[in-house]
Amino acid sequence: MSSSPVQLLDASRNAVDAEIFDQITEADLVEWEQHWRGYRVSTTPQAAAAEAEHSHWNWRAKEVRRHGLLANKGFALRCGGTLEGLMFTKNTLTCRLAEQAGKPLIYIEYLESAPWNRLAVPVRYRGVGSALLRAAMELSLADGFHGRVGLHSLPGSIAWYRQLGLSDLGGDSACQDLHYFEMTPAQTQRFLA
Repeated sequence: MSSSPVQLLDASRNAVDAEIFDQITEADLVEWEQHWRGYRVSTTPQAAAAEAEHSHWNWRAKEVRRHGLLANKGFALRCGGTLEGLMFTKNTLTCRLAEQAGKPLIYIEYLESAPWNRLAVPVRYRGVGSALLRAAMELSLADGFHGRVGLHSLPGSIAWYRQLGLSDLGGDSACQDLHYFEMTPAQTQRFLA
C-alpha cells in the first residue's frame, strides 16, 4: 500500500495535511461502520436528502465484491488519523464523449466524503471529494489513459461536478437516470494546473 500527500481546508479554511492511500483496509471499513453509518444531522430538508443519497451504500460489501480484482482499485483519504473519504474505481470502461469515444478511462464507481464533511455546519474538512477526484485523474494518467475519467453522479452532486468542469452527458437511462460525467485530457490538465 502506498500513499500520496494532499491538503484539505479545515472549518476555518486553513490548509491541513492529509493522505490518500491506494487501498481500503479493514481499519477503514471498521471506522466507516462505527462512525459514518450512525452519523445523522438531518436538520434541514436539504441535509436529509443528501444524507439519504448515501445511506444505502455498504462499503464493506463493495470491498468484498471488488477485493483482488485487478481492474478495481480502492482509495481511502485520512486526515489527522481519521477516515475522511473513500473511493472505488475501475479501468474496464470506455469514453462516451464523441471526441474521446471508445478510448479507455478510469471510471469512479463510488466516491464519498465522510458525512461531517457533507452534512455538518460547518463542515470539518473541505476538498475531500476534489482530492479523491484528483487521485482518479492521476491514476488515469499513470495507466496511460491521458486523464480521462467518467462517473455517474448522485443528484446532490450534479452542480458540484459541473462547477469542477466535467462534461455533463445528461441522465443515463441504463443507470437509474443518474447524470453521467466525463473528463477529457484537456479538462484534467486544467483541473490539475
